Amino acid sequence: KLYASYSDIYEPQIEVDQNLDQLGAAIGKSYEFGLKTELFDQRLLATGSVFKADQENYADYAGFDSVAGVNYYQGIDVVSQGFELEASGRITDNWHLLAGFTRVDLVNEDGSPARTFVPNKTFNLSTRYTFTQIPALEIGSSIRWQDKIYLGDIHQRAYSVMSAYINYAVNRHTKLALNINNLSDKKYLSSLYWDQSFYGAPRNVSASLKLSF
Repeated sequence: KLYASYSDIYEPQIEVDQNLDQLGAAIGKSYEFGLKTELFDQRLLATGSVFKADQENYADYAGFDSVAGVNYYQGIDVVSQGFELEASGRITDNWHLLAGFTRVDLVNEDGSPARTFVPNKTFNLSTRYTFTQIPALEIGSSIRWQDKIYLGDIHQRAYSVMSAYINYAVNRHTKLALNINNLSDKKYLSSLYWDQSFYGAPRNVSASLKLSF
């Protein structure tokens, strides 16, 4: 199945310019063309799409007003274009899958990179499995990957974070769960949006007991 879409962009913004006047809304147009298909006897849905968006007056950090104590911004024109691939559904009756890869390039009107704190490539994969012999038991895992980002002199190399869980339904009223986040204890910067950052959460484990009546 082929599809196409077009939309106008109107994004209100609270940022102010160097004169501390409201910057106004970002406006633009977006286009998308894609294909959807079903696999494995219609158990798995696969989609692929290409997209492009042209935006004007997008807020871009321009400096700090030490007197007013606020950041100020300038409106820039940004073009974003790329593609996205996604698959979701069941490989078998017991095995569920959700996977997606996105590539997006953001450039200024002069062709230089824009919003370099946003990764160009991202990949997400999550899966869960239930056992025919033990239907009350479910295991699952997920992985999130992104390529490098930077802002000024601050750089974050490409990294991936993996998590896993185990659920067990003791009965219809009681459920046990064990979650492990950041399995490899990866050290990474979570965001560079404000020209500063915090480290992502290290490996952590949580257990829970859920009762429902």
